[in-house]
Amino acid sequence: MPRVYRILLVLCCLAIAGCGQKEDEAQEQAASTAQTAPAPADSARTAAQNAGEGSPASAQTAPSPASAQAAASPASGQTAPPVDFAEIAAKNAEALKAMNQGKEIEPISTDALKGFLPATLAGMQRGESDARQMGMMGIKVASARADYQGGGNSTLEVMIMDVGNISGPMRAGLTGWTMVQVDQKTDTGYEKTTTYAGHKAIEEYDRQDQHGEFRVFVADRFIVEITGDNVTMETIKKAMGQIDLKKLAKAAN
Repeated sequence: MPRVYRILLVLCCLAIAGCGQKEDEAQEQAASTAQTAPAPADSARTAAQNAGEGSPASAQTAPSPASAQAAASPASGQTAPPVDFAEIAAKNAEALKAMNQGKEIEPISTDALKGFLPATLAGMQRGESDARQMGMMGIKVASARADYQGGGNSTLEVMIMDVGNISGPMRAGLTGWTMVQVDQKTDTGYEKTTTYAGHKAIEEYDRQDQHGEFRVFVADRFIVEITGDNVTMETIKKAMGQIDLKKLAKAAN
C-alpha cells in the first residue's frame, strides 16, 4: 500500500477520534457541573435558616447531594450512545469547506487520473492498474495507480493522488515533507528534499536493497509517487519524466 494511503487512513481515524473526544469532554463537563452545583438540601436548609422558619425535619426530607449526583449521572452499566458517523462526516465536510475559502472542492474523475498512467514507463510494460474516488468522514479524494514490470525482477509502482478537499492539518499530514528540509545519508543510501520541474519533491534510495521512492507535489493538489525495486534512482526519475506533470497541474483548475 502506498505511504499516502496509509497516512490518509490514519487521518480519518484521527478525525473520528477527535469528534468522539469532544463528545466525551462535553459529557465530563456536564457531570462535573452536576457534581459542583449546590445540592437542593443545602439550598433549602440555608433558605429556611435565614427566614427563621427552618426545622431539622424539613431539612432532612430534602434530597441529599449524593442522591442529586446519582440522578444527574447515567445509570450504572449504561452504555454510551453510538457514534453518529454521518454527523461526524458532515461536521468534517463543513470544516474543510471553511478551510477552502468556502469552496466545495471535488476531486477529478478517475478516468482523467488514469489517463496520466502511460502504457510503458522507463521501458517497462504496464500491468495491473486501478483508479478510485474515496469519500470518508467528509474527506473527498481520488487516486490512480499502476504496476510496471521490467527485466531482472525490476518493478515500478506509480500512484497519483488528488488530495481533493483535504486542507489544514489534514493536508499537512499528507504533504508535511513539502514544508521541511531533509538531507540524510546512511551507509547504503540517502533521503533528501528537492525540487523537480519546479515542484517540491522528496527522494530516498537504498543502494543495498535497490529500492527507491520519489514523490512530487504538483500544483498544491496532486501527489505523484513512484516506488521502484531492483532499479536505480535514475530509472525512477526517468519514469517520473514520462508523466505529464504540466497537464496534471492544469487539471487542478
